[in-house]
Amino acid sequence: MAANIQVIPANLTDYLLEDTSVNGTVVYGVSGAATMYQVRINNTSGAAVFLKFWDATGGVTVGTTDPVIVLKCPASSARTYNCLEGMHALGTGMAYACVTAAGTAGTGNPAATVDIRVQYD
Repeated sequence: MAANIQVIPANLTDYLLEDTSVNGTVVYGVSGAATMYQVRINNTSGAAVFLKFWDATGGVTVGTTDPVIVLKCPASSARTYNCLEGMHALGTGMAYACVTAAGTAGTGNPAATVDIRVQYD
């Protein structure tokens, strides 16, 4: 599934990005500035996964381009990362991918479904 963006009536953020099939292929989910406040990762895979974010609207190569944020989610679990003051301000756009190895070089696809929810302004 491609990124689905909704406008939400909330005190914390204005937008919710949902993607129910994140893997090692980069998705350009948001074009333009975005500040992330909450990221939820649901990992149904039997191995840990790493959700990578880039401040970009194009030109990202997973495994080569340095991510600005990497968030880990253990095997067969869900994790929520919150930051009321804003986790990270992205000036250009929000690109993301989910892989099985941390760091810039990680490129392997998760063995099962990983879905994410990102609340942002």
